[in-house]
Amino acid sequence: MITKLNAIYQAGIPYDFECRQTIASIPGNVDELDLVRVIGIAFDNALEESQSLSEKNGHPEIQAMLYQETTDSLEFEIRNKIVPDKRQHTNLATKGFTTKTGHQGLGLANLQDIEQKYSELDISYNVSDGCFDLYLTIDQEEDE
Repeated sequence: MITKLNAIYQAGIPYDFECRQTIASIPGNVDELDLVRVIGIAFDNALEESQSLSEKNGHPEIQAMLYQETTDSLEFEIRNKIVPDKRQHTNLATKGFTTKTGHQGLGLANLQDIEQKYSELDISYNVSDGCFDLYLTIDQEEDE
């Protein structure tokens, strides 16, 4: 996350990151490399969209949060403004679908593949009010 936040900072994109407590462990059976991939893809998408918005004289902004109420749960959310002329797509996670020129459209499809590996992992996303919002939860208690 530090590398991704540094890339956002170096790009001059305004951002807010909140993590008010130490995250001691990843709950459940979720492989930490899968979690790193999910968070990395989320940050990369937010940065790329923010750079596109900036190029169109928009005002990009990224907000991210990591929260752990108990050792059995973990929440991650990232929200970024999007280019105003982008339409709300229902097929964002379809392999090969992309709104970006020159991309393969694998990011959100990869997230879906990772999500399917773990019953305690849930990834949702939404486009509304000019923003893209990705929300990840790991809740081991629900799996029991």
